Amino acid sequence: TDPVVGIRLSLERGRLLNSSGSPAAATEHFIDALGAARSAAEDFLEVDAAHMLAITDRDHADDWTAQALRAVGRSRDPRTQRWAGSLHNNAGWTRHDAGDYAAALDEFEVALAAYSVHGTIEQVRVARWAVARALRSMARFDDALEIQLRLAAHGPADGYVEEELAELLLATARRQEAAEHARAAVELLAADGWFAEYESGRLERLRQ
Repeated sequence: TDPVVGIRLSLERGRLLNSSGSPAAATEHFIDALGAARSAAEDFLEVDAAHMLAITDRDHADDWTAQALRAVGRSRDPRTQRWAGSLHNNAGWTRHDAGDYAAALDEFEVALAAYSVHGTIEQVRVARWAVARALRSMARFDDALEIQLRLAAHGPADGYVEEELAELLLATARRQEAAEHARAAVELLAADGWFAEYESGRLERLRQ
């Protein structure tokens, strides 16, 4: 049996279990995939498994991310090297959720640098947005506003950018401008079924 097939099956079973709300069960499959990928010297799949473990095994997320980054660092496979942006982005959100905004900013800036080398235009754009989001959390409103205004000026209509502009303008006492961007954000984000269902609190705040 091709070991790669078995590794991919373990990964997909894990993803299905995680999507259905069973992260502990998913973790077992990702651990199996990680071990098999290492034995088979499949760098890309090894990083994929460690990346998923950082999502399902939150108590050890930093360790799994560190293992994934070590695998990226020693790999000569360009596909594997492209994982760096995603891994640093995920680490950034882990730190942001924990309230360590300075560390989150560091991770987001490394992710941006990685995406600038290996990523798509959209990935670079999202990475810039994340940097600005961390800056807002650090009350560096002017720096964050400069980035978001640049994204608004040089990209398609984006509800997430409009939301950030509304928050930043409100934070800097520019209420009328904030309201204009809040209206634009509501129009765009209310049309996003996922956002409307899972981020209804943010949508209601924008409406208010």
